[in-house]
Amino acid sequence: MSTHPAFFFDSTVPHFATDSKYRQMFDTVPLTFDRVHQGHIASSAFPLFKLPVELFGHVTKYLSIKDLKALALVDRDCYKLAALSQYRTLQIEARIQAPGAYAFSHGQCVRRLNVIPPPWGKDSAVPSLGRPPCHTGTSLFLPNLSILNWDGPSFTADTILECMRTSSVQHLRIRGAVVKSLSTTLPLISTPCPLETLSLDIDWSDGDSSQGNVLLTEHLLRAFSPHLRQLIWKGRQTRYNDTFTRHLPSFPRLRSLVLDSVLLHSEDALYHLFGNKTCIDSLSVDTASPANRAFLRTCGSLPTLQHFSAIHDAWSDCLYQDLLTFLEHNDHLETVHIAHPIPPTDMDLRLLPILNQYFGALTSLRLVFDDIDISQQSLQTISSITTLKQLWLSAGNQGFRSTWVIRHHDILKYLKPLTGIETLAFSQDTYITPNPHVLSPRIDYYASKALPVGVDIAAYLTSPENLLYEGHNVDYETGISQQAQMREQAWERWHADCMLTFANQYSQAFLSLRWCFLGQLAFSGDNQTGFAVVDTKLRREPCLVSLRKKMSIDIWRPE
Repeated sequence: MSTHPAFFFDSTVPHFATDSKYRQMFDTVPLTFDRVHQGHIASSAFPLFKLPVELFGHVTKYLSIKDLKALALVDRDCYKLAALSQYRTLQIEARIQAPGAYAFSHGQCVRRLNVIPPPWGKDSAVPSLGRPPCHTGTSLFLPNLSILNWDGPSFTADTILECMRTSSVQHLRIRGAVVKSLSTTLPLISTPCPLETLSLDIDWSDGDSSQGNVLLTEHLLRAFSPHLRQLIWKGRQTRYNDTFTRHLPSFPRLRSLVLDSVLLHSEDALYHLFGNKTCIDSLSVDTASPANRAFLRTCGSLPTLQHFSAIHDAWSDCLYQDLLTFLEHNDHLETVHIAHPIPPTDMDLRLLPILNQYFGALTSLRLVFDDIDISQQSLQTISSITTLKQLWLSAGNQGFRSTWVIRHHDILKYLKPLTGIETLAFSQDTYITPNPHVLSPRIDYYASKALPVGVDIAAYLTSPENLLYEGHNVDYETGISQQAQMREQAWERWHADCMLTFANQYSQAFLSLRWCFLGQLAFSGDNQTGFAVVDTKLRREPCLVSLRKKMSIDIWRPE
């Protein structure tokens, strides 16, 4: 039997927007009842249907997955209402399947589509997304699709172009490798697409660096430039041809720009992206790029720019001078995020004094100190920037292992003048286990997970977990494995309790504080009710997912 490209619905993972893994960037708003079910007259006696239809979404957004499932069982109208939220985000797996595998009865409810990689050894494929299904085709009819999140590992150029020609997608994110160069015979997008946000993170799996490989990126940028509001362009050191970078299309509506590892040959490329009538208010650039540094050094004041982020971890004298020159000409910025470690001398003698003396509107600041700790002098200078509402600090090793033994007492003491702080975050912070056992490993705090001597492990385990820890009615190997798992579970809860103590101390010191991140955990609350861990399962975030979503300006964030 021949096979055709189609979608496979993976039943082993949630298909809904409530899956936290796929809510890292933004929430997807379901469509209204009257838009999806046009002309339908509800006859349900359920009290919610006595309200104006405009208020339905304001109620259902507070319902959990369990609540929505229960609502769907009430009657046919409630089933239609629950489906709007249940199926607003669809997660599917792209693979080669037999005809008919595309069938999906709630396509009109889907607002966001997450395409996940197929199993190893399987080819990925995607059918048309915007045409009604037929008996012989492979269409997945999603007439109201707004967001397409293609999470590699690979795709073909014609796959993405076909999606854009046949769907209503307004926000597109592509991450993966192009396994097939753009064909010269492939029908291209001939008319401008109303795409508002575009995130490109493309590699070339065949190793071919010819002009044919970059045609896809160039074509997408030209096709989407008239309506694009946010562009995230990650080039992975791909060299785009000189003619293209010297004659970039105009982006009249662009508001947010991220350039990461894009080797533009022309130093004028960024000037062209900004243009004479720029509306760009958010800029994140790879400061290791000579062209980007030249722009920062020579652009002067950019009046519309409000948010700036310097990405990548390279640091040199020339970069330092270029960055300072840029900041000196743009002291009206509200956001300054510098992701690479800065030597303490440079930080204290030049950068912090500039931010303190001239940046009267600065509300969000991210700094990384190239030292084992943050000095009292640095903390005192930061505390004098009283306009701050968001602060993200880091020090020590910025790799996998954390080495900054943070001193929360000093931070509380010296940052006390920041009375307007609403978000406070620390990354790469680590801790020393008090009263450790003599046999506990002396390695990274997060890796060793060693409970202090005297801590009752049973206090951090449920009764069933404690039975597993004690190894009743199991063989020796199983008992040892279960004991290790329960010790790790107990350590995570003990660690969360310790971090919660610090979080509550910060909430009492900073009365405006509503969210903080420390010990790889996110906390929220206020000084009246106290703080609590945002993730009820107490899962740490070494990759800082919640923190980046909260503060980073260089992530895909459709609005």
